[in-house]
Amino acid sequence: MAGNSKSHAVNKPGFTLFCHPLSHINKPHCEIGNKIIMPASALDVLLSRKVKYPLTFMITNPFLEKVSHCGVLEFSAEEGSVFLPDWMMRNLSLEQGQLVEIEYTGLSKGRFLKVQPHSSEFVKNLENPKEVMERLLRDFACLTIGDTIMVNHENQEYYIDIVEAMPKDAVSLFETDCELEFEKPLDYHEEPQVIETRDEQADQDVMEAEKDVVFRPFSGVSRRLDGKVTAAAPDSKKHVGTSVVCGLDGECSAAKKKPETKEDKEEKKFQAFTGKNYFSRPPRNFGNSHLVTTVRKCRCVSRDTKCELVRDVKLWTTHFEMLKVCH
Repeated sequence: MAGNSKSHAVNKPGFTLFCHPLSHINKPHCEIGNKIIMPASALDVLLSRKVKYPLTFMITNPFLEKVSHCGVLEFSAEEGSVFLPDWMMRNLSLEQGQLVEIEYTGLSKGRFLKVQPHSSEFVKNLENPKEVMERLLRDFACLTIGDTIMVNHENQEYYIDIVEAMPKDAVSLFETDCELEFEKPLDYHEEPQVIETRDEQADQDVMEAEKDVVFRPFSGVSRRLDGKVTAAAPDSKKHVGTSVVCGLDGECSAAKKKPETKEDKEEKKFQAFTGKNYFSRPPRNFGNSHLVTTVRKCRCVSRDTKCELVRDVKLWTTHFEMLKVCH
């Protein structure tokens, strides 16, 4: 009969009580963990049987034969009633006011637990989910394989399945060092691997574009010593195969480069001092004669004799060299 104790075995007292959710007695803090509130008469029975601590119980839904295990928080419930956390009633598919069987049982200390979160957020949102889970399990007296427990972390509720337990299907968590392992969350889905397909036409276009790229030296902008730009850089596409020549007046021009023939290569020999001379400024007392590159005859005046002499000069010489020739 409900509210009366019964003995299923020696020193294993049992009780049949009406179950109610803890939310009916305004004790929300008792929702954490899996400890129930039993009537004071149950404590008298347990003391008379000299049961061992810690107190753990097997709780059964007799209509669906669902079994779990729990601890006891206090003995302050009304006679014939027992108060359970809401998540425990859902786990056992119990309805308010339904009869439930509670039997004292001793459990071995747990050495290993494997749990599986329902949501991946439990693993993603926590920096160290294993450490958090170990701390949350301190509110539980025992655990049973197949249970779906509820834990609360930072006002966020998470549901966890108990997948594996050792050394038995139901283990006690009182003062034990239990190894904890995580299974992949229930909502975990592996992202499909994206196989990249090579576009042969695109690769061919890239190769052709690389072939078109030709190194063109000195394609920048020329500047004078004062930093000003002397002339705009010629377009590399318009002046392919040309050279840029800059004069003393700062103007640059592009001259086409003639292709070199085989005969030119054979006739080309080393000739010393065959280049052109350029002045940073015009020589004094010579007017515009510095612009002439080849002179056959040049008239010079000796500063000492003040006489006019005519000398044959094959190449242009500097002012000082011409004075030396005149002497």
